[in-house]
Amino acid sequence: MNKILKYSLLGIIIFIFLVFFSIILYPIIFHFDCYTGGGKWRGLSTTGVDYCWTKGMGGEAITAGCDCGPDKCWDGNKCVYDEQKSVYSEKENYGRFELPEEDGECKTDSECFIGGCSGEKCTTSQRIGTTCEIPEGMINSLYCKCINEKCIWIR
Repeated sequence: MNKILKYSLLGIIIFIFLVFFSIILYPIIFHFDCYTGGGKWRGLSTTGVDYCWTKGMGGEAITAGCDCGPDKCWDGNKCVYDEQKSVYSEKENYGRFELPEEDGECKTDSECFIGGCSGEKCTTSQRIGTTCEIPEGMINSLYCKCINEKCIWIR
């Protein structure tokens, strides 16, 4: 009788361990692309599912999805920056801060450089000269990033 109790207890412990282990590893194993793409698999309200093409749609149901964070969305392969505009896009002197050279000018942030005498340009050119005064409307604490294949300033 003592042997049966011992093996039953061991079986229950192994079962609980396997269930707990599978709950933790299931999202990582079956949604590996989400994790390698920069997100975390979790239950979200349908308004929070991060597919770029459905962001903000849906109702009150809870749906599992790839959570890319507040400023990114899931494009089906990886977390990408949500459609963002440059902080300077509405300014008259926009060309002073960034001037996209062509579509597809960059693929990664490492291809975008800060240039100009006052550090006001966000561009793919490593060496770009400008006049040495601080341009009107220049904002501090911005990031020069590759968004939608263009080097732009974002917050």
